[in-house]
Amino acid sequence: MNFDELLEKYRALQKENRSLKERIKQFESQNCSDAGNPDAYTKGVTKNRDKTGKPDEITEEKNINFINNYSSPSMKIDLFISLFMGRDDVYAKRWENRKKGSSGYSPVCGNE
Repeated sequence: MNFDELLEKYRALQKENRSLKERIKQFESQNCSDAGNPDAYTKGVTKNRDKTGKPDEITEEKNINFINNYSSPSMKIDLFISLFMGRDDVYAKRWENRKKGSSGYSPVCGNE
């Protein structure tokens, strides 16, 4: 990459960073305005799922805005699973080196 390409990528990342910081501010201000009203966090929340069982992205984004201490345990679990769900197409495979006596795991892709 030359300097101009790097500079362009740098500026694009700065722009993305500013927009993400703005979204964080909006999210924080929305949560502060709804604090103390537990009904505000459960109103309009749905659990739409696609054919793989994962939460629908649009609905998932809406749900994140409504999760707090007053939310039901199932909503909190759905949020946790949506954030930390592993990939189905990549998994670990155990290997051993008997000469060295070492072993470990390496990622394997389902496409291989």
